[in-house]
Amino acid sequence: MKATNVQRPVMRLALRSRPNVLQMPKTGCAYPSVNRTDNNDKLANQIVGVTSALVIGLFALWVSLTILGSIGLGNLDNEALHSLSLRIVIASGIAMVLCIVALPFYLPWVLAFFAAYFFIPSRSALWKPLACPIAGVLVGMLALWTDAMIYTLSTGESVSSLNISLLEVATIPAAVLGGAICFAAAASAVRDARKSVPASK
Repeated sequence: MKATNVQRPVMRLALRSRPNVLQMPKTGCAYPSVNRTDNNDKLANQIVGVTSALVIGLFALWVSLTILGSIGLGNLDNEALHSLSLRIVIASGIAMVLCIVALPFYLPWVLAFFAAYFFIPSRSALWKPLACPIAGVLVGMLALWTDAMIYTLSTGESVSSLNISLLEVATIPAAVLGGAICFAAAASAVRDARKSVPASK
């Protein structure tokens, strides 16, 4: 009798714990969907980050070209251009045209930036707020001179025929473009890295 009384609670405990064992796979099946959601959120954040970086970079390029154009128009001996507001309007229009015309030249570098943004981890030292803009400035200047040399050689002319004075002036907006894009990208990467800290813990 005592053995029977002892076995009954044991059997009841086993029966109560059996449904929990059967439910374990159900809770485990939720993990893939959670991981898929996290990956989708990460991809969405990357798309927003790279888009905002490009918009900020192009806006900075347009502003720098407008400033340089306004200064250049002010040096012209023309009474109609003595008005600062008129010079800014004309320079901003020319800057917009230059941004559109120059698109085929910096498009390959933008694609290279896409690859770097999506494949370099957000915790990499390249995305540091100080290192990334400096690298962007250097890449922007390098891209300008590289494109100029490639275009000159493709037309059959020698590198010595490059307009060095014009390239020196154009180096400023090229550096602004690269620095602004990388600064915005670094800020986005830092924000994504901070968001991923609680998930890793």
